[in-house]
Amino acid sequence: MSGKAMACLILSGAILLTTTLSSAEGLSAIVKDHLGSPTLFVNGEPAVPMMFLGRTFSMEGKDWRENYMAQAKLAAAAGIHIQSFDVGMPWPKPGEEADFSGVDAILDAMVANDPEVLMLPRFGVLPPSWWYEEHPGHQMLFSDGQKGQFSVASETWRNDMERHLRAFVRHCEAKYGANMLGYHPCGQHTAEWFYDRSWEPVHNGFEEAFRSGFAAWARRKYGAEDALSAAWGQPEVTFDSVRVPNAAERDAARTGFFRDPSQERFVIDFHEYQNVAMVEALELMARAIKEETNGKKLVVLFYGYFFDLGGIPKGPQSSGHMALGRLLKCPDVDVLTAPISYGDRELGGSGPFMTLVDSVRDAGKLWLNEDDTRTFLCSPTSAMVPVGKVDTVQESQWLHQRNFAQLLPRRLACWYMDLPGEGWLNAPELWDNIGRLRTLYAAEMARPADWNPEIALVADERSTFYLADSPTLTALLGSGLRRACYRMGAPFRQNLLSDVLEGRLELPRLTIFTCCIKLTAKERGQIKKALDGKTAVWLYGSGYLDDARGSIENMTDLTGFSFAETRDGGPAVVAFEHDQPLAQGLRKPTYGPELALTPRWSVKEEHGVETLARFSDGSVAAAVAEGGRFRSIYIGTVECPTQVLRNIARTAGVHVYLDSDDVVLTDGRFLAVSASSSGEKAIALPKDCSLRRMDADERLDATDGLVRETLALGETRFYWIEP
Repeated sequence: MSGKAMACLILSGAILLTTTLSSAEGLSAIVKDHLGSPTLFVNGEPAVPMMFLGRTFSMEGKDWRENYMAQAKLAAAAGIHIQSFDVGMPWPKPGEEADFSGVDAILDAMVANDPEVLMLPRFGVLPPSWWYEEHPGHQMLFSDGQKGQFSVASETWRNDMERHLRAFVRHCEAKYGANMLGYHPCGQHTAEWFYDRSWEPVHNGFEEAFRSGFAAWARRKYGAEDALSAAWGQPEVTFDSVRVPNAAERDAARTGFFRDPSQERFVIDFHEYQNVAMVEALELMARAIKEETNGKKLVVLFYGYFFDLGGIPKGPQSSGHMALGRLLKCPDVDVLTAPISYGDRELGGSGPFMTLVDSVRDAGKLWLNEDDTRTFLCSPTSAMVPVGKVDTVQESQWLHQRNFAQLLPRRLACWYMDLPGEGWLNAPELWDNIGRLRTLYAAEMARPADWNPEIALVADERSTFYLADSPTLTALLGSGLRRACYRMGAPFRQNLLSDVLEGRLELPRLTIFTCCIKLTAKERGQIKKALDGKTAVWLYGSGYLDDARGSIENMTDLTGFSFAETRDGGPAVVAFEHDQPLAQGLRKPTYGPELALTPRWSVKEEHGVETLARFSDGSVAAAVAEGGRFRSIYIGTVECPTQVLRNIARTAGVHVYLDSDDVVLTDGRFLAVSASSSGEKAIALPKDCSLRRMDADERLDATDGLVRETLALGETRFYWIEP
């Protein structure tokens, strides 16, 4: 864009700041702290991080502009000028000039449609077909012999990609700098930086480039070949002869669901490298973009899908997404993003995050939800699977409100996405609603975010390297448990275990530990110290492994319970004790999946231990220990009923707002209730408080501490909690 452009940002419901920008000066967009939260700043001023994302490819013979431009104008009328869209990054042959005419055509159209547009293009970094022909060892190779995309470990791909990426960014900055907010490079499966074909039952990483990268990483880790040989149990191995594990080695695990840290270090190390290799490539891209923009533009990346990739056929350790802790330390990354989870997003669902979102926030990065809600405009025969599709304008608005409620207390970001470019958001009623949400967000930005839940869900991505290549455990301990947590009736934070071990997170009244399986003695001590005077819930396998072995002694040291082990395993189904206070309100006789836990551990019945649940053979599956350094609750299966979690929370001193399986989001001032079923909801308020319903500006006083409201299935209501 030549001449001048205007960047307009609504900073509150009543303030409009207008800044004049010259093309030469460009536009500054960074994420930095504002009143305690990572916040988008545009030209030095905090900005509401709500955006529109459309597609720039044609569907059913229609020009993409037909749907895109209409929706972009509706977004602009709602005060939303940040737009994301697809462009192609040129990748010319050596000696040829890059052709940016396709890029320019799209960017010119965006600026012409909305002169105030702030552009955040997403673009692939895939080489063209001729590149693969010239570099045959640098293409992914799978266990079934098929080839896929580029190898992220390939130094050739990395070097070529970086050169073309820098040229792309330089071109966009020189010609459109006053309208460029940042850059979103994409690649691998569905362009979201988990390995190509991850949702298929195949192993990846057999190409020479990956073997070479693994060997170089092993050299850096072990330093000497005798150390490598001892760790892997491979007497003849040298750094030059390092290979990748074959499919049989990856599919085998010596101890049921778990790998032996001494005997299977070779495969464990390989899984760690699979995730390191992906993050190395992302760090390279982020650095290149920051250098080419003098640190003035955003770097946005898909990453960190801990929960949803727990279900891929070969387990999350093979995904490339289990190094979030490392990526969060990269100074060049500003924003991480993912779609709202595709599980539990339907009307009446919770619309959960794919990641441990509070680790992102606590690291000073901005988390961005991709809200690709299948609105009433989504056709049942859409090119995209209509997961969670709704049928009416009202239901579409409720889903947007429910998803927004996840963002506001934490001050997170989102873009509203017309996923297939079919016009899912092409209705004024949708943008009127989104505009009201934006005004609410803008007004709240003047306040510090008081996000300090009394419950934490803590998970360990590193432990996945020590599991069998299967989704059995991680799908249940991840997405399954997450579903129950969202319905506890109280808000909760979601963090990496490394936040606890590295001293970034003070544990609240109640912490639920899931997939925290591999811990050293020092780390067990750190966790116990952090729990002093609080309550811990341990799920199956907690603390079982250390650097040398798996043992019930490790579990005892962490949880305080004594265990008996059935190495051959046993059924996961449990029956809760009906006279146990923590089991009150349960409706079914048994809980848990039809699954064999291998191994299976039962709690020994000792003085000071209260039985909470039993396995079918009568052994203790779940138990409570009071009176120690902290209150310890062990759930020896892979599921925990929501009602039990709610009971635990209440007895831990947590304020529980709802005693029903509806979704609550609150920071103690803002309160959102989304109905998982139709009917009356009894909202329990803190002492001496009342509610003010936002849409009706109606004060609702409590009777016996409860405000009773009747909601339809999926209806989301917003309130203020007032003295």
